[in-house]
Amino acid sequence: MNQPDPIDRSSRWHSPARAGRAGRTRGPWSVLIASLLAALLHGACASTPPRVAQPGEFGDWPTPAIRSLPQPPDRALRNGMRGFALAEYAVDASGRVVSVRIIESSPPRIYDGAVERTLRQWRFEPLVGVSDPVVSAPQTVFFDFCFDACPGERAEPDGVETFRMAVSRHP
Repeated sequence: MNQPDPIDRSSRWHSPARAGRAGRTRGPWSVLIASLLAALLHGACASTPPRVAQPGEFGDWPTPAIRSLPQPPDRALRNGMRGFALAEYAVDASGRVVSVRIIESSPPRIYDGAVERTLRQWRFEPLVGVSDPVVSAPQTVFFDFCFDACPGERAEPDGVETFRMAVSRHP
């Protein structure tokens, strides 16, 4: 006795050209990959955002381990453009900079990229003995770019770590 086909195979998705692929069952690798992807997506969606540590909660953390100074862009070097950038960043428990925000810069956007790249390369001592995800309170840093010498010290914001760089111009 012929049973009617419950699947309408007249659509373009069930064309004879696709018939060979449509009848295949998933192999063990595709099932494994699909279940791993589902678990990763579920874990990423279910994770809680890290909490922000209160200043002084973990002593003097974050403690710098590796820091470098930003390299001024070629355009600024060629033109001898003095400037500054005030930036804010946060550090996660592993010691990596996880967020960077330029608060103010002058001239606008000239030094922003160099400062952001440099801050993302900075490393800090990891925070040990903490089980929940945590990030530092925002840290603020001031970079002052001047050429050959820094005449007339620029007033930086109170309580902000300052880096003043006298850079030689390109010949």
